[in-house]
Amino acid sequence: QHTSRGTTLVFSYGGHGKAAGFKTIQETWRFRSVVEMIDVHFAGERVLFLVDCCASGNLATWLAPPHVRQKKYACLTTSLQYMATSDVGEEWVTNLATIKSLQCGGGRVPLS
Repeated sequence: QHTSRGTTLVFSYGGHGKAAGFKTIQETWRFRSVVEMIDVHFAGERVLFLVDCCASGNLATWLAPPHVRQKKYACLTTSLQYMATSDVGEEWVTNLATIKSLQCGGGRVPLS
């Protein structure tokens, strides 16, 4: 509520996910509830979701009308709806790529 109209919120999540939402240690943050809370309480006008978890594609369902009415949303996810992030057992694809690129020296992203 302390943001101005032209503000952009970047919501980044890397962790476990379920079809219904973000899976924390004790509960699931339902995609629908997170989007509704942001839509109502965030005073800015744009929201970018960067979501790195299984079933993250399900979030996109809640970013289109009639579910949201007040904000402009963009979403980058690492899986399709109801899918795991990787079929080779690697988790947090985006987060691991970012960490590896920062560890390679000088902040340069490796091309191989």
